[in-house]
Amino acid sequence: MRHLRRRLAVAVVALLGPGLVAAPADAAQSWQRYVVAPDSRDVRPVRVVETTGDVTHPQGVLGHGTAVLRRSPAPAKPAWPAGTTATASSFHAPNNGNDGKPRTYAPGNAIDGDTGTFWNDDTLAAYPDTLTITTPATNLPGITLQSSPDGVPQDFTVETWDGTAWHTAATVTGNTRTQLAVPFDKPATTTQVRLTVTKDQATDKGEFTRVNEIWPGLVADPPVPSVVVDFGKVVVGYPRISFAGASANNPGVRLAFSESRQYLTDRSDFTRSDFSGGPGTDQHAVPGGRSQWTDTKGCLPDGKVCSDGLHGFRYVRISLDALPGDAPDAQPYGEVRIDGVSLLFSAFLGTPDTYNSFHNEVGSLR
Repeated sequence: MRHLRRRLAVAVVALLGPGLVAAPADAAQSWQRYVVAPDSRDVRPVRVVETTGDVTHPQGVLGHGTAVLRRSPAPAKPAWPAGTTATASSFHAPNNGNDGKPRTYAPGNAIDGDTGTFWNDDTLAAYPDTLTITTPATNLPGITLQSSPDGVPQDFTVETWDGTAWHTAATVTGNTRTQLAVPFDKPATTTQVRLTVTKDQATDKGEFTRVNEIWPGLVADPPVPSVVVDFGKVVVGYPRISFAGASANNPGVRLAFSESRQYLTDRSDFTRSDFSGGPGTDQHAVPGGRSQWTDTKGCLPDGKVCSDGLHGFRYVRISLDALPGDAPDAQPYGEVRIDGVSLLFSAFLGTPDTYNSFHNEVGSLR
């Protein structure tokens, strides 16, 4: 039903709002007066509704000066001692994954230092799911859990082994973050750590426990800088960003789209990338000088840094970030300067009297 609602919203083009061609006061009381277009193909957002991380002068994205997004490189992640192993209550059989690429889901993926691999249990919406890490004696103030946007563990406990019995070191409820530092009630020297999950997010990818990585210690990555802009109505077309400049390390930007703030996260509510099992965002590597990027479907020649292009949405989150697999073409840190965001409107540009029928206008958008 949510998917059908989105298709209808894009098909209807735009609802009455600021900057639109309005129906005359004596217009017939019909559906035409609600189906109107912008007054030009160059559509601009009307406001900034949210920022995260290190962002200065966010109003610059509206063309009022320059917004600056900054992020420091993440610190090196701690590693488990040599000889550390992992077992689990279950794990999914290998397959080609959502993206068509061969994958394994063994518990060892959660301690291999690679966030591109993950442990996936094999009991859909059935609990508990457990992951047990056995390691040479290690002193831990806590652990850091890295999961997947496909659905994160929400309720879970972390236990440590004291040589004779398990001790509950931490309990988490209601988690929604893909990376979460979990401090223990007190530091523990242990040879085993056990994660027990009793609830996962229920998503269209399935209610499974997914753990990309568990790091031995508390990891505090710099927060992702982002700006959320509101176009004031549902629009359809090709997003454009004007960059006043960027640092020399090819910082990346990622775009996530939604028709409502309720479903806007760090991945799109419903796009081709999201629906096909991809990252759910559009990616771009920002060059050092002034540039303008139009979001069109495609990737760089090496197959990295990809985007979907055409989108229907109201809200877009612009983040200084990059996918791990896009390195070194795009990096998740540096500085990006933005002095404008807009949309190249692609649907029928008409007035109330030129919309002949709902059926005709739906056909014109295909």
